[in-house]
Amino acid sequence: MPKEKSIASRRYTNSQLRIQTIYTKVLKLTAMLNALTGRNIYRSRVDSDNYTSQNLMKKLGAKPNGISEMLIHGEELQKFQKKNSNLIDDKVRALADEFGVAPIDLIGHVLEFRIEWKPTNFESIKHGNLFSYI
Repeated sequence: MPKEKSIASRRYTNSQLRIQTIYTKVLKLTAMLNALTGRNIYRSRVDSDNYTSQNLMKKLGAKPNGISEMLIHGEELQKFQKKNSNLIDDKVRALADEFGVAPIDLIGHVLEFRIEWKPTNFESIKHGNLFSYI
């Protein structure tokens, strides 16, 4: 095992190292998309119960940008929401408040985040300052 990895393994948990890997890959992907398309604003959709991905979006500097219908629409969505309204808890209420929607609306919808890419984000990663982001 290389010395650097050994030191990192002792200082950070496996979970933190996995987050570092995913975060780095997302930053690299965003940098490549920016280089290919010239665009610097992206939209990401995350399930309302996927707290890990929500935290990753926040670490990337993404901002709440509303909610979107994904697989269920119209009357079917209303039935689904009614059937699963028991899933609303304090975490869901706080998330709904953050996105400016009613808690029931998070059931059957996905969260939408807006990511504004800044090339300086990637420069910090290249120079080894990743854990300042985490």
